Amino acid sequence: MLVIAYPLALLLNLMFGRKFAFGYTIIRFGSQLDRLFWFSLTQKKDEDKLLMITTKGNKVYIGYVNKISEPLGEHYITIIPQYSGFRDKEKLNLAITTRYTDVIKHYVQIGKKEEIGKKLGIILPLSEILIVSKFDMEIFGRFNPNGNTDEIQQSKSKIICKNLSNLLNDLSK
Repeated sequence: MLVIAYPLALLLNLMFGRKFAFGYTIIRFGSQLDRLFWFSLTQKKDEDKLLMITTKGNKVYIGYVNKISEPLGEHYITIIPQYSGFRDKEKLNLAITTRYTDVIKHYVQIGKKEEIGKKLGIILPLSEILIVSKFDMEIFGRFNPNGNTDEIQQSKSKIICKNLSNLLNDLSK
């Protein structure tokens, strides 16, 4: 039995790979939060990948999941932010204070897109995350008419999102 088990395990690992096993484990045994991060990480459309994460300290990050932790062990995610800000303590309104898109665009233009995750990646322990939701710039603009959501800004964001998506695909290979 042992003689068959080892070669069979090697063959199955070659056929299905780490990504399949990781996805199966998360879908089968992961929490709703794990599934949301996994589906965001594996989506095909750029607009489906963007998440808004609010921490216990009212810090808000809008960005792409770059890495999620193994199902066993310390639980965290790494994101590449597009925007960050905070929620007002009383009204909980969102104020965007930092835009990372220009920095990301610069790194893509100078051919250093592999460094974006290293230089801008933010590691968030799951224990510090309070709220996670999908993020859509058009919907956000309808709730926040005073925000930077004019057509030019949206076009720039879409171009940068596309470049970032290509980067994330390159990094995950």
